[in-house]
Amino acid sequence: MALFDDVLKELQSRATVRGPDSNGDYMTFCPFHQDKKHPNLFIHPQKGFHCFACDAKGSIKTLAIKLGIPTDHQTTKSNRVSPSEAIQKLLNERRLRPETLKHFGIDTDTRRQAWKYPVNGGFRYKAYSANAKRKYWHDKGVKNQLYGLADIADGTGEIWLVNGEPVIWQCWQVKVPAVCGIYGEGILPDDIVDKLKAKGVKRVDVGFDLDSTGEGGGKIAWSKLRHEFEVVVHILPSELGEGGDVGDLFVRCDGDNNKFREELRSLPQADTEGWEDEALKAQIDLIRNDADTPVFEQRRIISQLIIANLKTKGFFIIAGTSSYFWFYVGLTPVNLNVNTSQKH
Repeated sequence: MALFDDVLKELQSRATVRGPDSNGDYMTFCPFHQDKKHPNLFIHPQKGFHCFACDAKGSIKTLAIKLGIPTDHQTTKSNRVSPSEAIQKLLNERRLRPETLKHFGIDTDTRRQAWKYPVNGGFRYKAYSANAKRKYWHDKGVKNQLYGLADIADGTGEIWLVNGEPVIWQCWQVKVPAVCGIYGEGILPDDIVDKLKAKGVKRVDVGFDLDSTGEGGGKIAWSKLRHEFEVVVHILPSELGEGGDVGDLFVRCDGDNNKFREELRSLPQADTEGWEDEALKAQIDLIRNDADTPVFEQRRIISQLIIANLKTKGFFIIAGTSSYFWFYVGLTPVNLNVNTSQKH
Protein backbone atom coordinates (compact mmCIF):
# COMPACT_ATOMS: atom_id res chain seq x y z
CA MET A 1 0.00 0.00 0.00
CA ALA A 2 2.99 2.33 0.38
CA LEU A 3 3.18 3.00 -3.35
CA PHE A 4 -0.59 3.49 -3.60
CA ASP A 5 -0.43 6.00 -0.73
CA ASP A 6 2.26 7.95 -2.58
CA VAL A 7 0.11 7.98 -5.72
CA LEU A 8 -2.87 9.27 -3.72
CA LYS A 9 -0.78 12.05 -2.17
CA GLU A 10 0.50 13.12 -5.57
CA LEU A 11 -3.00 13.17 -7.10
CA GLN A 12 -4.35 15.05 -4.05
CA SER A 13 -1.66 17.71 -4.59
CA ARG A 14 -3.10 18.29 -8.08
CA ALA A 15 -6.85 18.02 -7.56
CA THR A 16 -9.58 16.76 -5.23
CA VAL A 17 -9.65 12.98 -4.79
CA ARG A 18 -12.95 11.39 -3.74
CA GLY A 19 -13.31 8.01 -2.10
CA PRO A 20 -13.02 5.26 -1.41
CA ASP A 21 -16.51 4.21 -2.44
CA SER A 22 -18.16 0.91 -1.55
CA ASN A 23 -16.00 -0.86 -4.18
CA GLY A 24 -12.76 0.63 -2.86
CA ASP A 25 -12.39 2.98 -5.85
CA TYR A 26 -11.05 6.53 -5.69
CA MET A 27 -12.03 9.12 -8.29
CA THR A 28 -10.33 12.29 -9.48
CA PHE A 29 -9.45 14.31 -12.59
CA CYS A 30 -7.19 12.53 -15.04
CA PRO A 31 -3.69 14.11 -15.24
CA PHE A 32 -3.18 12.86 -18.80
CA HIS A 33 -5.72 15.01 -20.62
CA GLN A 34 -7.18 18.48 -20.18
CA ASP A 35 -10.53 18.22 -18.38
CA LYS A 36 -11.38 20.20 -15.26
CA LYS A 37 -15.12 19.41 -15.29
CA HIS A 38 -15.37 15.64 -15.26
CA PRO A 39 -13.39 13.45 -12.80
CA ASN A 40 -13.04 10.38 -15.03
CA LEU A 41 -9.99 8.73 -13.45
CA PHE A 42 -10.72 5.77 -11.17
CA ILE A 43 -7.96 4.18 -9.10
CA HIS A 44 -7.97 1.09 -6.92
CA PRO A 45 -5.13 -0.39 -4.81
CA GLN A 46 -5.36 -3.79 -6.52
CA LYS A 47 -7.17 -3.13 -9.81
CA GLY A 48 -4.97 -0.20 -10.90
CA PHE A 49 -6.23 2.88 -12.72
CA HIS A 50 -8.51 3.66 -15.66
CA CYS A 51 -9.62 6.94 -17.20
CA PHE A 52 -12.98 6.54 -18.92
CA ALA A 53 -12.37 9.63 -21.07
CA CYS A 54 -8.92 9.14 -22.65
CA ASP A 55 -8.70 5.37 -21.86
CA ALA A 56 -5.39 5.67 -20.02
CA LYS A 57 -5.10 2.58 -17.83
CA GLY A 58 -2.70 0.23 -16.13
CA SER A 59 -1.33 -0.83 -12.76
CA ILE A 60 -0.67 1.44 -9.81
CA LYS A 61 3.04 1.07 -10.52
CA THR A 62 2.49 2.29 -14.09
CA LEU A 63 0.53 5.27 -12.78
CA ALA A 64 3.29 6.04 -10.27
CA ILE A 65 5.91 6.02 -13.03
CA LYS A 66 3.80 8.35 -15.17
CA LEU A 67 3.45 10.72 -12.21
CA GLY A 68 7.19 10.65 -11.54
CA ILE A 69 6.98 8.76 -8.23
CA PRO A 70 9.80 6.34 -7.25
CA THR A 71 8.43 2.79 -7.45
CA ASP A 72 11.12 0.78 -5.66
CA HIS A 73 9.52 0.40 -2.26
CA GLN A 74 11.76 -2.51 -1.36
CA THR A 75 14.58 0.00 -0.72
CA THR A 76 15.20 0.98 2.83
CA LYS A 77 15.06 4.62 3.88
CA SER A 78 18.83 4.54 4.35
CA ASN A 79 19.22 3.89 0.60
CA ARG A 80 17.20 6.94 -0.38
CA VAL A 81 19.18 10.03 -1.31
CA SER A 82 19.03 12.73 1.34
CA PRO A 83 18.68 16.44 0.44
CA SER A 84 22.31 17.18 1.28
CA GLU A 85 23.51 14.17 -0.73
CA ALA A 86 21.36 15.23 -3.67
CA ILE A 87 22.79 18.75 -3.71
CA GLN A 88 26.35 17.45 -3.43
CA LYS A 89 25.69 14.97 -6.22
CA LEU A 90 24.54 17.78 -8.49
CA LEU A 91 27.53 19.97 -7.64
CA ASN A 92 30.04 17.18 -8.18
CA GLU A 93 28.63 15.37 -11.21
CA ARG A 94 27.59 18.46 -13.16
CA ARG A 95 30.51 20.66 -12.04
CA LEU A 96 28.08 23.28 -10.78
CA ARG A 97 28.65 25.94 -8.15
CA PRO A 98 26.32 26.83 -5.24
CA GLU A 99 25.57 30.24 -6.77
CA THR A 100 24.29 28.51 -9.91
CA LEU A 101 21.83 26.44 -7.87
CA LYS A 102 20.72 29.58 -6.06
CA HIS A 103 20.25 31.51 -9.31
CA PHE A 104 17.94 28.85 -10.77
CA GLY A 105 16.12 28.12 -7.48
CA ILE A 106 17.16 24.45 -7.53
CA ASP A 107 15.95 22.49 -4.49
CA THR A 108 15.34 18.85 -3.55
CA ASP A 109 12.21 16.75 -3.19
CA THR A 110 12.92 13.74 -1.01
CA ARG A 111 9.59 12.01 -1.59
CA ARG A 112 9.93 12.19 -5.35
CA GLN A 113 13.69 11.58 -5.16
CA ALA A 114 14.22 14.44 -7.57
CA TRP A 115 15.62 17.92 -7.88
CA LYS A 116 12.94 20.58 -8.33
CA TYR A 117 13.19 24.03 -9.88
CA PRO A 118 10.71 26.71 -10.91
CA VAL A 119 9.51 27.25 -14.48
CA ASN A 120 6.67 29.36 -15.81
CA GLY A 121 3.47 27.85 -14.42
CA GLY A 122 4.90 25.63 -11.70
CA PHE A 123 7.84 23.34 -11.02
CA ARG A 124 9.91 20.87 -13.03
CA TYR A 125 11.52 17.78 -11.53
CA LYS A 126 14.58 15.75 -12.54
CA ALA A 127 15.12 12.34 -10.99
CA TYR A 128 18.27 11.87 -8.94
CA SER A 129 18.95 8.54 -10.63
CA ALA A 130 20.16 8.46 -14.23
CA ASN A 131 18.48 5.03 -14.49
CA ALA A 132 15.02 6.25 -13.48
CA LYS A 133 12.27 5.23 -15.91
CA ARG A 134 11.10 8.83 -15.99
CA LYS A 135 13.89 11.39 -15.85
CA TYR A 136 11.91 14.63 -16.13
CA TRP A 137 8.35 15.68 -15.31
CA HIS A 138 6.50 18.80 -14.19
CA ASP A 139 3.44 20.07 -12.37
CA LYS A 140 0.14 19.77 -14.15
CA GLY A 141 -0.59 22.78 -16.31
CA VAL A 142 3.04 23.63 -17.08
CA LYS A 143 3.24 24.40 -20.79
CA ASN A 144 6.16 23.89 -23.13
CA GLN A 145 8.52 26.85 -22.92
CA LEU A 146 12.07 28.00 -23.59
CA TYR A 147 13.97 27.41 -20.38
CA GLY A 148 16.87 29.82 -19.89
CA LEU A 149 15.34 32.56 -22.04
CA ALA A 150 15.05 34.97 -19.11
CA ASP A 151 18.84 34.97 -18.79
CA ILE A 152 19.41 35.85 -22.46
CA ALA A 153 20.22 39.56 -22.74
CA ASP A 154 18.39 41.60 -25.38
CA GLY A 155 20.56 41.97 -28.47
CA THR A 156 22.25 38.58 -28.07
CA GLY A 157 22.99 37.62 -31.66
CA GLU A 158 23.93 33.96 -31.19
CA ILE A 159 22.56 31.32 -28.82
CA TRP A 160 22.77 27.57 -28.31
CA LEU A 161 19.70 25.34 -28.43
CA VAL A 162 20.46 22.32 -26.25
CA ASN A 163 18.65 19.51 -24.47
CA GLY A 164 17.88 19.41 -20.75
CA GLU A 165 17.72 22.05 -18.06
CA PRO A 166 20.98 20.94 -16.35
CA VAL A 167 22.84 21.91 -19.54
CA ILE A 168 21.28 25.37 -19.23
CA TRP A 169 22.63 25.61 -15.68
CA GLN A 170 26.11 24.68 -16.88
CA CYS A 171 26.03 27.09 -19.82
CA TRP A 172 24.84 29.96 -17.62
CA GLN A 173 27.70 29.29 -15.23
CA VAL A 174 30.29 29.89 -17.99
CA LYS A 175 28.29 32.65 -19.71
CA VAL A 176 27.33 30.71 -22.83
CA PRO A 177 23.82 31.90 -23.92
CA ALA A 178 21.62 28.80 -24.18
CA VAL A 179 17.98 27.71 -24.10
CA CYS A 180 16.09 24.43 -24.25
CA GLY A 181 12.48 23.39 -24.77
CA ILE A 182 11.33 21.68 -21.57
CA TYR A 183 9.33 19.04 -23.46
CA GLY A 184 12.52 17.67 -24.99
CA GLU A 185 14.38 17.58 -28.29
CA GLY A 186 12.26 18.21 -31.34
CA ILE A 187 9.18 19.26 -29.36
CA LEU A 188 9.89 22.97 -29.58
CA PRO A 189 7.55 25.59 -28.10
CA ASP A 190 5.12 27.05 -30.64
CA ASP A 191 6.35 30.57 -29.93
CA ILE A 192 10.08 29.83 -30.20
CA VAL A 193 10.57 31.93 -33.34
CA ASP A 194 8.83 34.99 -31.88
CA LYS A 195 10.65 34.65 -28.56
CA LEU A 196 14.09 34.42 -30.16
CA LYS A 197 13.41 37.24 -32.62
CA ALA A 198 12.30 39.45 -29.73
CA LYS A 199 15.72 38.90 -28.14
CA GLY A 200 17.46 39.90 -31.37
CA VAL A 201 18.84 36.43 -32.09
CA LYS A 202 20.33 35.98 -35.57
CA ARG A 203 22.02 32.58 -35.30
CA VAL A 204 21.02 29.37 -33.50
CA ASP A 205 23.61 26.67 -32.81
CA VAL A 206 21.91 23.32 -32.18
CA GLY A 207 23.64 20.79 -29.93
CA PHE A 208 21.37 17.84 -29.19
CA ASP A 209 22.17 14.43 -27.71
CA LEU A 210 24.16 11.64 -29.35
CA ASP A 211 21.23 9.31 -30.02
CA SER A 212 18.40 8.83 -32.51
CA THR A 213 16.15 11.26 -30.62
CA GLY A 214 18.84 13.91 -30.71
CA GLU A 215 19.45 13.33 -34.41
CA GLY A 216 15.75 13.64 -35.19
CA GLY A 217 15.43 16.66 -32.90
CA GLY A 218 18.24 18.41 -34.75
CA LYS A 219 16.42 17.96 -38.05
CA ILE A 220 13.18 19.25 -36.58
CA ALA A 221 14.86 22.33 -35.06
CA TRP A 222 16.67 23.07 -38.33
CA SER A 223 13.45 22.79 -40.32
CA LYS A 224 11.45 24.99 -37.94
CA LEU A 225 14.02 27.75 -37.46
CA ARG A 226 15.98 27.97 -40.71
CA HIS A 227 13.62 30.43 -42.44
CA GLU A 228 14.12 33.06 -39.70
CA PHE A 229 17.65 32.42 -38.44
CA GLU A 230 21.00 31.09 -39.48
CA VAL A 231 20.82 27.57 -38.05
CA VAL A 232 23.89 25.39 -37.55
CA VAL A 233 23.41 21.84 -36.27
CA HIS A 234 26.53 20.51 -34.56
CA ILE A 235 27.72 16.95 -34.01
CA LEU A 236 29.04 16.10 -30.55
CA PRO A 237 32.20 13.97 -30.12
CA SER A 238 31.48 10.24 -30.32
CA GLU A 239 33.78 9.79 -27.29
CA LEU A 240 30.92 11.08 -25.13
CA GLY A 241 29.10 7.82 -25.82
CA GLU A 242 25.50 6.95 -26.67
CA GLY A 243 23.19 9.63 -25.27
CA GLY A 244 26.07 12.02 -24.58
CA ASP A 245 25.08 15.69 -24.44
CA VAL A 246 26.53 19.19 -24.20
CA GLY A 247 26.53 18.78 -20.43
CA ASP A 248 28.89 15.81 -20.72
CA LEU A 249 31.16 17.96 -22.86
CA PHE A 250 31.10 20.58 -20.08
CA VAL A 251 32.08 17.93 -17.51
CA ARG A 252 34.88 16.69 -19.78
CA CYS A 253 36.22 20.26 -19.73
CA ASP A 254 35.88 20.22 -15.93
CA GLY A 255 33.67 23.30 -16.13
CA ASP A 256 36.51 25.42 -17.52
CA ASN A 257 35.02 28.43 -19.32
CA ASN A 258 37.64 28.90 -22.04
CA LYS A 259 38.12 25.20 -22.74
CA PHE A 260 34.38 24.58 -22.99
CA ARG A 261 33.88 27.51 -25.38
CA GLU A 262 36.75 26.27 -27.54
CA GLU A 263 35.21 22.77 -27.65
CA LEU A 264 31.88 24.25 -28.74
CA ARG A 265 33.52 26.31 -31.50
CA SER A 266 35.37 23.28 -32.86
CA LEU A 267 32.33 20.99 -33.13
CA PRO A 268 31.75 19.79 -36.72
CA GLN A 269 28.59 20.82 -38.56
CA ALA A 270 25.98 18.35 -39.81
CA ASP A 271 25.20 18.03 -43.51
CA THR A 272 21.57 19.19 -43.83
CA GLU A 273 20.94 18.10 -47.41
CA GLY A 274 17.56 16.33 -47.71
CA TRP A 275 16.51 17.20 -44.19
CA GLU A 276 13.16 18.86 -44.97
CA ASP A 277 11.13 15.68 -45.42
CA GLU A 278 13.24 13.80 -42.88
CA ALA A 279 12.39 16.46 -40.29
CA LEU A 280 8.64 15.88 -40.67
CA LYS A 281 9.03 12.12 -40.36
CA ALA A 282 11.28 12.57 -37.31
CA GLN A 283 8.68 14.76 -35.62
CA ILE A 284 5.89 12.26 -36.30
CA ASP A 285 8.01 9.40 -34.93
CA LEU A 286 8.84 11.46 -31.85
CA ILE A 287 5.19 12.12 -31.09
CA ARG A 288 4.15 8.51 -31.71
CA ASN A 289 6.83 7.22 -29.33
CA ASP A 290 5.81 9.59 -26.53
CA ALA A 291 4.11 7.31 -24.02
CA ASP A 292 2.94 10.29 -21.94
CA THR A 293 0.78 11.73 -24.73
CA PRO A 294 -2.66 10.09 -25.21
CA VAL A 295 -3.26 8.53 -28.63
CA PHE A 296 -6.06 10.96 -29.52
CA GLU A 297 -3.74 13.90 -28.76
CA GLN A 298 -0.96 12.31 -30.83
CA ARG A 299 -3.32 12.06 -33.81
CA ARG A 300 -4.39 15.68 -33.44
CA ILE A 301 -0.80 16.96 -33.33
CA ILE A 302 0.32 14.77 -36.23
CA SER A 303 -2.63 15.91 -38.33
CA GLN A 304 -1.74 19.54 -37.71
CA LEU A 305 1.89 18.91 -38.68
CA ILE A 306 1.03 17.21 -41.95
CA ILE A 307 -1.60 19.77 -42.87
CA ALA A 308 0.91 22.57 -42.26
CA ASN A 309 3.45 20.73 -44.40
CA LEU A 310 0.96 20.26 -47.24
CA LYS A 311 0.07 23.93 -47.17
CA THR A 312 3.71 24.86 -47.69
CA LYS A 313 3.67 22.66 -50.80
CA GLY A 314 0.69 24.41 -52.39
CA PHE A 315 -2.34 22.47 -51.12
CA PHE A 316 -5.62 23.83 -49.82
CA ILE A 317 -6.75 21.80 -46.79
CA ILE A 318 -10.49 21.55 -46.14
CA ALA A 319 -11.53 19.82 -42.90
CA GLY A 320 -14.11 17.07 -43.35
CA THR A 321 -15.84 14.30 -41.46
CA SER A 322 -16.40 11.64 -44.08
CA SER A 323 -13.33 11.55 -46.29
CA TYR A 324 -10.00 9.96 -45.39
CA PHE A 325 -6.69 9.62 -47.17
CA TRP A 326 -3.31 8.07 -46.52
CA PHE A 327 -0.35 10.42 -46.73
CA TYR A 328 3.12 8.90 -46.71
CA VAL A 329 6.11 10.58 -45.13
CA GLY A 330 9.02 8.34 -46.06
CA LEU A 331 7.68 4.93 -45.14
CA THR A 332 5.32 6.21 -42.43
CA PRO A 333 1.61 6.13 -43.38
CA VAL A 334 -0.64 8.64 -41.61
CA ASN A 335 -4.43 8.47 -41.87
CA LEU A 336 -6.03 11.94 -41.90
CA ASN A 337 -9.66 12.97 -41.79
CA VAL A 338 -9.27 15.76 -44.37
CA ASN A 339 -9.96 16.58 -48.00
CA THR A 340 -7.35 18.23 -50.18
CA SER A 341 -7.58 20.22 -53.36
CA GLN A 342 -4.58 21.30 -55.41
CA LYS A 343 -3.97 25.04 -55.56
CA HIS A 344 -4.00 26.42 -59.11
